[in-house]
Amino acid sequence: MFPYDTEQERPSLSPNGKYTFKLNFNGTHRRVEIDDFLPVSKSSRVLHVIDRHNPSLLWPALIEKAYLKVRGSYDFPGSNSGTDLWILSGWIPEQIFLQRYALTMSDRQ
Repeated sequence: MFPYDTEQERPSLSPNGKYTFKLNFNGTHRRVEIDDFLPVSKSSRVLHVIDRHNPSLLWPALIEKAYLKVRGSYDFPGSNSGTDLWILSGWIPEQIFLQRYALTMSDRQ
């Protein structure tokens, strides 16, 4: 994420409201540029991710916006946590299907 405060090791507020993220998508790193405008509703319901312990924290919602921009828009059918983790970090997680694992373990007994 840019801008980033290297001394305090945390994201910092952009003076012009523009942010740049580096995300891994389709096997390559993508530079994703966004602004700080976030979706709102007519009710008091929040439409973006928040930290319940620190609701004024902005960077989780900005990462979500950058991720959804790479995926096409806020209107996409969904994903799974393995794909999300790979796009956000580049780390390829191992998927273990618990139902299949449980059946294999019961066969051994």
